[in-house]
Amino acid sequence: YPMERTMPYERSKSLVEHECWRAAAKGQDVVVATCCAVIGPADFFPSRLGRALCDYSNRKLHAYVDGGFEFVAARDIVEGHLLCMHRGRSGEKYIFSSEYRTISEILDLFEEVSGVPRPCRRIPANVMLVFSEMTSFYLSRFHPSFPQRFTPGAIRLLRKRLHADVGKAKRDLGYQPTSIRAAVHEAYAFHYHRNAITNPLAKRPCVTAATTMDTFSPSQAYG
Repeated sequence: YPMERTMPYERSKSLVEHECWRAAAKGQDVVVATCCAVIGPADFFPSRLGRALCDYSNRKLHAYVDGGFEFVAARDIVEGHLLCMHRGRSGEKYIFSSEYRTISEILDLFEEVSGVPRPCRRIPANVMLVFSEMTSFYLSRFHPSFPQRFTPGAIRLLRKRLHADVGKAKRDLGYQPTSIRAAVHEAYAFHYHRNAITNPLAKRPCVTAATTMDTFSPSQAYG
């Protein structure tokens, strides 16, 4: 785990998992489910990825960072947790992801759903890391409530291009991941219909927000 000062949320999760394993060693029934970067509908806050999709569609994203990561559809992580509850073995950990994608590939999907041309300016991760360190230092001290789009920790993760192995979840739980392309379409429909996407040139979604919430029944995954 990247125990970095710039990643307090990730650090807190690793500490909680450590406590879970301590409890498991004492006989507690524990199953750990780990997900990757989530995207999908019902993203009310929104999440960092949801905010990036809205910014892109509203033409507020003018450049992108080189790198890649594992992404998981919201419906896949819901299914994964339910499968853990019904089929997971105590003392085991399961990783849930849908697909590995580069940031460039994610922007291709954003362009597909929104009709907004993707930015051509690519910023090397090493350059963006220096910039994010400076902006994070300033914002954390003088504007702590201001949302940081790319934190130093996030840039480091993108630069590592980490891949996840979901083979264990497939074998033991019957996990069947869907596609990030479908998840991006669902997320776009959700944000569009809640008026978070205000660009008049952005396309209407090919699916409705209600459809994305009603077409999946997690109970079908485990009977």
